[in-house]
Amino acid sequence: MFFRRNADLDMSIYQCKLGGQCDVNAHSRRSCRSCRMKKCLAIGMNKEFFRSPHSSKHVRRQHVNDVIQLRNKILSRATIRPLNLLSNDRSLLNLEQWSLLSNVLHCYDAHCPISEIQRSMAVYSMCPPKHRLKVAANNLMVTINLFFSSVWSFVEAVPHFAELPGTDRRNLIQRNVHQMGALNGAHVCQEGKFHDDPTNQGVAIAEYGASLINYMLKAIELGSSDRTVSKLFLLVMSFSTCSDMVQPLIDDNGQWTDYSLLSDPIQIFNIQNLFVDIIFKYMIYQSGYTHASLHFAHLIVNALKQGEFIQKAQMNQNHDVMVQTIIHGFEQSLIIH
Repeated sequence: MFFRRNADLDMSIYQCKLGGQCDVNAHSRRSCRSCRMKKCLAIGMNKEFFRSPHSSKHVRRQHVNDVIQLRNKILSRATIRPLNLLSNDRSLLNLEQWSLLSNVLHCYDAHCPISEIQRSMAVYSMCPPKHRLKVAANNLMVTINLFFSSVWSFVEAVPHFAELPGTDRRNLIQRNVHQMGALNGAHVCQEGKFHDDPTNQGVAIAEYGASLINYMLKAIELGSSDRTVSKLFLLVMSFSTCSDMVQPLIDDNGQWTDYSLLSDPIQIFNIQNLFVDIIFKYMIYQSGYTHASLHFAHLIVNALKQGEFIQKAQMNQNHDVMVQTIIHGFEQSLIIH
């Protein structure tokens, strides 16, 4: 406090009676103001380090004002949400479901044809312009073949499908191969942006016609932007059945006794429900119940819209021959195994 009180004073008016030789200590410090000030300066005290008067109070007051303003700003924007258990539901998958989801995604990525398609595109992009269209046309059916074959290689690698009897797997392939190939093609194009390539569009239009390709482009745009959802939905659709596959004969006790095509449709229903449960809980986890419901309904609608593309695509002889070849190849692999 001594240094603070006297640092700004003119100390020349204070003269040491002992010629500046005072011993300044705790007992004698009050006897000579001049020597006491010299000792303060000698040990490094500096008046430039003084805080301005009342600065700490000013800082605290400003901080309090800032906190009050921030609180009022937050309260003015806050809204009290109604207690709606459905819209606020944030259901989580259990550990087993998370593990299955992760394994399915890794399995799909292992069979995904994107890198192979990118390599083929890189090859024809380096060709001279007059040869580029011809090379791309030759690659078109190869690319579409990958859409179909890769998705079923993925499905066959999933244990739930591999555990089914061979006849059930064969019937599911025959039933769903067109739908699965179209859905996987839309997913791969959306992720790889292959449909944006003018050369690809040109050769596809030449093969399938402009109206069908334009419809397919719209279907690609309507696809889910969540890649995880798209991959899971492919698996859900792979276990899809129809009425002509499940025709129960009911005995006198009301029990199902026989089926026309599937040996155990209840097992297939349970598998499909398992993945439906996972995909829906995942969407709830991502965006809440309401958005998950709308998202799932959108997936179903978009899958139904694919039906028009599938029916028209089957009218293309090259396309139909390719799909039948894929089906035959998978049937042969089932017989071998």
